[in-house]
Amino acid sequence: MVIQYNGRVGKGNSRGVGWLTLPFRFRNSFELGKYAKVRLSLVDCTTTELHLKISRNKKCWGFYIPKGICLKNNLIGNTYDIIIQNSNNFPITISVDKRIIIPLSIVNQNDMRPEDIWEVELEIGDQNFQEPVIISFTDRSYRNRIGEYSFTVRLNNIPVACKGTCLLIRKL
Repeated sequence: MVIQYNGRVGKGNSRGVGWLTLPFRFRNSFELGKYAKVRLSLVDCTTTELHLKISRNKKCWGFYIPKGICLKNNLIGNTYDIIIQNSNNFPITISVDKRIIIPLSIVNQNDMRPEDIWEVELEIGDQNFQEPVIISFTDRSYRNRIGEYSFTVRLNNIPVACKGTCLLIRKL
């Protein structure tokens, strides 16, 4: 489902994170904890496209916008034409060694286990890459953190140290 409305990006906290409220009338089209593709368009034709997780702030639903993106694009306090659509993709960061950490919410939704084999599609810029990967688990309990699930991309021509989106196609 695609929805469109005019909205304003407000402050999400005191550290520069932005908050975009999802109007109450559109809540039944989305589910908390899922990801959505959000496009913010200004009158002067500048457009910012993001994959954000639907969150809850006090009593309202919406999206936290990372501090770096808010500062880079000067988003806070401006009114935008907003287009939101459900997405199965989630945002990723590819490290220098081609390792990608999977958000814990995605792991729980798909009941992932270490050593599972999944077919994934990565979208980096305007390029798409598809390959089967093995899910691995790193124990972080010694750091007082929960463990993290990840996979390593084996393709040679994939860009490294960049951001993109990932789609889990199917479990093999």
